Amino acid sequence: LEGDSGRREAVSWTLRQVGQPLSLVGHLQRTRQEASDLRRALDQAAAVVELDRDGRVADVNDRATRLLARPREDLVGQPLVELGLGPHLEERLPEIRRQVVRGRAWGGELPLELGERLTRWVNATVVPLRDSDGRPRGYLALVHDITRRRIAVERLERERGLTRLGTMAAVVAHEVRNPLAAAQGALEVIGPRVPDEGDRAVLADVIERLSRLNRLVEEILLYARPRPLRLEEGDLGDVAARVVEELQDDPGMERIQLEVERPPEGCPQRLDPAAMRGVVLNLVQNAAAATEGRGRVRVSIEREEGWSRLRVRDEGAGVPEELREQIFEPFFTTRAQGSGLGLTVARHAV
Repeated sequence: LEGDSGRREAVSWTLRQVGQPLSLVGHLQRTRQEASDLRRALDQAAAVVELDRDGRVADVNDRATRLLARPREDLVGQPLVELGLGPHLEERLPEIRRQVVRGRAWGGELPLELGERLTRWVNATVVPLRDSDGRPRGYLALVHDITRRRIAVERLERERGLTRLGTMAAVVAHEVRNPLAAAQGALEVIGPRVPDEGDRAVLADVIERLSRLNRLVEEILLYARPRPLRLEEGDLGDVAARVVEELQDDPGMERIQLEVERPPEGCPQRLDPAAMRGVVLNLVQNAAAATEGRGRVRVSIEREEGWSRLRVRDEGAGVPEELREQIFEPFFTTRAQGSGLGLTVARHAV
C-alpha cells in the first residue's frame, strides 16, 4: 500500500472495526474461562445446590450428589421439601426463606437425614440469586459436610465428662467399695453360724444385694476410668464361644437357647480379649433380657474384607422406636436390676 494513502486509511479503518468485536470475543473467552475455573474450584470446595425461586432443585454438582447419596436425575426438578432430608431442615426452611427473600445470605449448621439410620451434619450457606433487573430468580446453597468435626467435638465433650466422673468415681471407690466389701465379707462369715434358717435366708438376700451394689460400683469405675486397650492377635469367634459357654452354666440363662455361628476358617482379628468379652457378654445378656428369660439368642460372626462383623439376635419384641436413641446413654435402663452402663461400656470398648 505504499504511496496510496487512501487505500491505506481504508484498510486501517477496516481493521479497527473488526478489532472491536474480536476484542469482545477475547474478553468473553477470558470471562468464560474464569467462570469455568471458579466453578471447578467451587466443586472441589463444597456441595452446591441451585434452587429456583419456587424451591425446586435446578442443578447440583457432583459433591452434592455424593453427599445426598442420590443421582442427579433424582434431584433436579424436585422440591427441596419433598427430598425427605429430615424434620430439622423442614423446620429451618421458613427462616431461610425469610432471610434470602430480603436479599441476605443465611448460614447455619443442621442435620440431614439421608436414610433410615444415616444422619450427616452440614454447614450451609444460602445466598439469593437475582436477574438483570434485580428480581430474585433463585437461591444457591453451598454445603460443607462437618459430620467428622461434630463427632470429634462430641467425643471431646464425652471425655471431659468422663474426667469429671472419674474424679467422683475415685471417691466412690474409696468411700463405698471398701466398706461394701468388708460388710459383705463379714456377713458371709456370720451367715453359716446363724442357727435359724429364716435368718440365714435374710442374710443371703442382704449379701446378694451387696454383691449387686458392688457390681454397680465396679461398672461405674470401668465407665469412668476405662483401662487402656491391650491389643493382641486373637480370634473373635473364640471369644464369643467362651462367653456363650460360661453363660450356659448360669442358672438365670437355663431357659435361653444360646447358639454361636462362625466361619470355619476362623475370625483372626487384632483385639483386646477382655474388652471384647465384655462387649459380647453385655450384648448377650441384653438379648436374653429382651426375650424375658426364654427363647433363642444367636451370636454370629461374619468376615468382610479383613473386618469381623459380630451380630447378636434375639426373638424378643425389640427396642421401642422412642427409646432407640437413648440405649447408649449412661445410666439409662429399662431393666429392673440394670445399671444402665453395660451398653455404654460396650460401645466405648468398640
